[in-house]
Amino acid sequence: MALASTYGYTNHYAAYLEADLGVKVIQNNKGISGMQSGELLDRIRNDQAWRKAISEAEVVTVYIGGNDVGYQLIGEYKFGKCGGDDNMDCIRKAYETFMANYDAILDELLTLCAPGAIIRVATCPYGSLRAYGYSGETTSFLKPLNEQIIQSAAEHNIPLARVDIAFNGPTGDENAEDKEYFKDGWHPSILGATIMADVHRELGYEPTVP
Repeated sequence: MALASTYGYTNHYAAYLEADLGVKVIQNNKGISGMQSGELLDRIRNDQAWRKAISEAEVVTVYIGGNDVGYQLIGEYKFGKCGGDDNMDCIRKAYETFMANYDAILDELLTLCAPGAIIRVATCPYGSLRAYGYSGETTSFLKPLNEQIIQSAAEHNIPLARVDIAFNGPTGDENAEDKEYFKDGWHPSILGATIMADVHRELGYEPTVP
């Protein structure tokens, strides 16, 4: 089961699960393009169909966060209406809201998932929003978000797929667009989705929920 703002990687990950574990994978993909962390948390808490699906899932992957900041960059920040002397208030608010949402999402998953379930979460790669009208860089805005994801994953003892490193290198300065890992600068291409699945595969398949 995938809880994600983009979902192309899950097809490749499902194929790896089948090949590596000798099982038949039935996907229940909840990925919604454009989803932010608050919407995902609301679905997990209040949508009974989602809650039932999570409780029955043997594998759950979570890829969320980029849109929480991205919408601010192409919106208030781009037009100088983000607030504060540095035009950063809305970005700081996005970080604060995301951290609370993300912690709550992982708390809910650990409560809902059955014993033996495999939970995996992922960081966000660094791309661009030129196709959406914002020509500035995004890395410096997404790195703090990834730091929060890394912290929360560690605190919840959930294995983390470092998609940012796979796309942008250990220091985050490699251009993933040059590698053709993005189809529009923001959403992974077929090749990028394969790379995302590779990083998940490297984590192995040990259960997260004892």
